Amino acid sequence: MQRFGGSLTLCFNLKYKEKGSLFQSSYHARAVNKDSHMNYLVFYILVKNILETYPGGLTMAAANFDDAWEWAKKYPFSSFKDHISGVSSPLVDDPDGLLTGLLGSGDASKQEMKELLALHTSSHGEEFKELVLETW
Repeated sequence: MQRFGGSLTLCFNLKYKEKGSLFQSSYHARAVNKDSHMNYLVFYILVKNILETYPGGLTMAAANFDDAWEWAKKYPFSSFKDHISGVSSPLVDDPDGLLTGLLGSGDASKQEMKELLALHTSSHGEEFKELVLETW
């Protein structure tokens, strides 16, 4: 990612005669050492990010979780629906079944994701702040 971001920035700056970074800050990485952290990251990437775009944001998604879940399953600009439905997609190829094993398929993990969303919104992600790179 760091190399990709750096080369993208270099090309953009050369083409448009600009200076500086294209992104908010430099690339950061965190090691994932616990299963609970991995489960949270799957939630964070596949579920939280899509539900932030739900009308009213995460607060409304938490309050109307069933409706938000159905909305997210139809949202065309996310890999969420492919993972939930088990559809094979060249964009989210998971030949080892890692994400399916963590997230489940169908509505199998819906309750767990609901609980993680409630935890995230109530604690503002405090429990996993060593993993999250953004501030609330």
